[in-house]
Amino acid sequence: RSYAFSSCDSLTSVRIPESVTNIDAQAFSGFDSLTIYCEANSKPNEWDSDWKGSISHVYWGINENNYLEQDGLIYLIIDGNAVVAGREFIDIKDIVISPTITIGENNYNVTKIGDYAFYNSYFINSVSIPYGIESRRKSAFQDSRKLVSIFIPDSVTSIEENAFFGCDSLNVYCEANKQPSEWDSGWKESMSDVYWGINEDNYIEQDGLVYVVLDKNAIVVGYKSTTLAVMLP
Repeated sequence: RSYAFSSCDSLTSVRIPESVTNIDAQAFSGFDSLTIYCEANSKPNEWDSDWKGSISHVYWGINENNYLEQDGLIYLIIDGNAVVAGREFIDIKDIVISPTITIGENNYNVTKIGDYAFYNSYFINSVSIPYGIESRRKSAFQDSRKLVSIFIPDSVTSIEENAFFGCDSLNVYCEANKQPSEWDSGWKESMSDVYWGINEDNYIEQDGLVYVVLDKNAIVVGYKSTTLAVMLP
């Protein structure tokens, strides 16, 4: 029916089986954080032209052979590789992306974080990205305002525009020594807290804090939790 799920703020994912032949206008109106996974390969003719409202993150042709829910995240198989498409729960706080996943008897490398994968994920504090992720798509973490820490390995050769737009509290730690030429010029927008040349020899997370070694001295540069109580020595 029209507005069937309108403004259910905690809804992050919906799977629509191929048996659904009719969806009325604005059925998912007001969802800022929703990703829709459809078994049909394209929009059925009977679905209203405005069935999804303003939602832009819809995947088609989804089935048990290309879809996996694991550790709170949703992975899809696209062009032979796994893509992080979204999350199962709205209140997931610390995201750990797996470098590989298994569906049936097949293993897949996780190589991308999809468009709007964590858009408006206001509970997320930190993200751990494995080596092997190559690209981060448009608005992947946009408006995740509690996101405070993310490490980007140098396997990431592409980041699209607005990937971190609106992440006002975020510190980004990059393994690359400088911004790769393939990253979009607007990947970080106005964010200024970006550290380059970060690796296991100069970066440590301990007791909720993030330390970076500069000139043989450790500097507290950030934190991993928005609820951390800090005591200075």
